[in-house]
Formats: sequence, structure tokens, C-alpha cells
Amino acid sequence: MANATKTLDEPRNRSGLREDARKNRQKILAAARLLYTEQGTDVPHEIIASNAGVGVATLFRHFPSRTHILQALVEERFADFHDLVDSCLKTEDAWQAIEKFVKAVVAFMGDDQIILSAVWGNSQIPPPTIDERLVEGVAKIVGRAHDSGVLRKDISPADLMVLSMRPPMPRRGPGEPVPDVDRLFVEVLLRGIRQ
Repeated sequence: MANATKTLDEPRNRSGLREDARKNRQKILAAARLLYTEQGTDVPHEIIASNAGVGVATLFRHFPSRTHILQALVEERFADFHDLVDSCLKTEDAWQAIEKFVKAVVAFMGDDQIILSAVWGNSQIPPPTIDERLVEGVAKIVGRAHDSGVLRKDISPADLMVLSMRPPMPRRGPGEPVPDVDRLFVEVLLRGIRQ
């Protein structure tokens, strides 16, 4: 009985999870992201659990299905988008903020192309919503660049998002190298939108 009380009294974070459960969840997601990127999204749960250093039962407690893992990975990436926008808004130079935004979004999309393909093809996963805070943040980044005269006036916040999130060049298979088109794409895109 004392053990049960101790478990219930363990500190919980904002997500409502105990700290050890939160760490296990993060380890599972990190392992899944890496394995899905390298091998595709058909990696067995046992391998994800093993790479995360947790038991299969722990994985299933957090993520009852592959769909739940994919949805969590997308949600995690959208949290990264929020962090990116916050960082860009703290960047004093308006053009450097645009460059930082474009380079990071292109990298996110390239890193996650296999995961995103699986998500778009899974009708059980609701499409991610771009929330108001994110929209307003990108609008501020674009507005500052317009005010500074460094960004073409006809480039809207939506344009910047869509251009940066363009579909990455598909790989022939999981883990196969692709030509360095992202670097060239970013260079051409930035030249094209600069005032």
C-alpha cells in the first residue's frame, strides 16, 4: 500500500504525466522518429521499444497503435514550429529571421518526409491544424521583413509557409541518400522572395 501511495504522490508535469513516464514517452518518440526515418513506418513496436530502452508494455501504455505514435510525432513537430517562430521573433535582423524560418522549415520537412507521407495516407490521423498563435507569429515575422524593406511586398505569411513546406524530393526508399537539393532550394527561394 505504501508503494501505491508513493507512486500517486510522485510529481507530475504540465502534461499530467509523472516525470519517469514523461521521459519514457520522449524516449519512445525519439526512437520512433529515428527508426521511421531510417527504415520506414513499418518498424515493429518491439524494435522501437528496444531502441528506446523501455518494455513493449510501456510503449503500448503510451501509444496503443502506430497511428498514435505518428500523431504524436506530428504534434511534437508542431511544437518545434512554435519554438522556431518564437526564436525568429527574437532575431533582431528581419532578413535573418526570414532565413532562419525558411531553413528550419525546409529541414523539418526533409527530416520528416517518410513520417509525413504515412500521416497523409492515414485517414485515422486528423490533419494538423495551424493554430492562431503560429499564424500570428509568422505574420509578425513577415510584417517586420516588409517594414524593413527586405521581403517582397507580394509575399504573404501564407506564401512563406507554403513555399517553405513544399514537398521534399522523395527518396527511393527509407534511409537512402538524396541529392543536396534542399540547400539549392533554400538559396533559390530566398533569392526569389528578397526585395
